[in-house]
Amino acid sequence: METSDWPRTYDHAAENYLDIRERVAPFCLDEVVSELRLEPGDRVLDIACGPGGVALRAAQQVGDGAVIGCDISEQMLRLARLRAEELDVANVTFEVADMNRLPYEPGTFDAVACSLGIFFAEDITAAFSSAWSLVKPGGRLAVATIARNMFAPVSNVFLDHAQAHLPDLAVDLPWWRTGDLFELRNLVRAAGLPDARVTHRDYQTRLLALSDWWQFILGSGFRNVALRMDEAALVLVRTEVEEWLRANTIDSLATGINYVTCTRPDDH
Repeated sequence: METSDWPRTYDHAAENYLDIRERVAPFCLDEVVSELRLEPGDRVLDIACGPGGVALRAAQQVGDGAVIGCDISEQMLRLARLRAEELDVANVTFEVADMNRLPYEPGTFDAVACSLGIFFAEDITAAFSSAWSLVKPGGRLAVATIARNMFAPVSNVFLDHAQAHLPDLAVDLPWWRTGDLFELRNLVRAAGLPDARVTHRDYQTRLLALSDWWQFILGSGFRNVALRMDEAALVLVRTEVEEWLRANTIDSLATGINYVTCTRPDDH
């Protein structure tokens, strides 16, 4: 498998991803929606919407407005549609769209969001610029991206043990491109976002069981690494990581989130 086959990775990870996103990222999703400052009647776009965490929250706030969630993963969109049905949310639609080639007209949304997905773009600066171009005057852009400490400390232990058993295993984790706040600010500046605010917050998620860490691997981009390991190597790595967790009495994981928010100046 190619290291950059992220649609396949997240099609495989969809069920696990839904579980961990609601455990790890509810504060992040709530923060993004809060930063959009939504009002009834607003038209909202959620880019790389995944299973619809931001889109569904937004739809419940805009009343007779409308929300579009777009993603490149069919499985993620299937889950999002099922959740919309379960929640009886009728003012949201989910459709296939590639963030590198968004099919929407400039200046047509009151609010544009992208939660934990912009780092998958071929050109992150271009993705920020494209998302920003869709925002109406007076509208808001809110982007959340993963910081350097995703699932720390277990993530680095997992990668170290994986590469110890497979020396030729290259690690391709796209959120590393936006994890550094200095670099993220440079990307945002290059995209032409005026007076954008870039902030960082840390969240802790408790492990419900020692083996719980593996669900975080399977439900995230780390699955891209796991998919390229054979079963024997996976068993060895899981055993070694769980021994490390036990020896170090680790019962929670940290995840840092970087936020980018910006308001387009009103024409008046």
